[in-house]
Amino acid sequence: MSGSKALIDIASRYSDPDEALAMMVSMRWPKGVACPECGRMDLRFIAPRRLWECKTKHARRQFTAKRGTVFEDSALGLDIWFATVWMIANDTPPNSFDLQRELGVTQKTGWLMLHRIQLAMETETFRNKLIETRAPSETQRFRALMQRLLCVSRSEIDEKERQWKATGPHTRTSRLPRRVSG
Repeated sequence: MSGSKALIDIASRYSDPDEALAMMVSMRWPKGVACPECGRMDLRFIAPRRLWECKTKHARRQFTAKRGTVFEDSALGLDIWFATVWMIANDTPPNSFDLQRELGVTQKTGWLMLHRIQLAMETETFRNKLIETRAPSETQRFRALMQRLLCVSRSEIDEKERQWKATGPHTRTSRLPRRVSG
């Protein structure tokens, strides 16, 4: 990969889980963390588990920053996800073997990550999100792509996957774009 030095920089910057969480929170909730169920902003943060608890009594009142995003239900840390998004935004789109080599994940994990991101990029929400992604610097391109990905709900990704499975992989020709465009 051509940007290995910058990739190492992004991976080391967000290797601290607290730094990665702070970055995710600032991008996902710029006005403050809100409960995904009821929208309440009066929450309790449980630091050892890095999750929030809504003070309103309802189902699923505890939630993490990953909930409802492309990163939900993933045991991988945000540092690995951020590095993958950085690679998509700034390099020729990686394949699962690139992720295995650069990030130390298995090839199957790399494929699943790219598949989930690709499904998110095919949703209407992603396409309709107006953020300029032809930003001049690598960091700005990374942040723009992250903001677009965070707008896509996990339910939209699941619906895209159901549609994809119904048509079958033989009819699907779309791939990650060479460079993310606005």
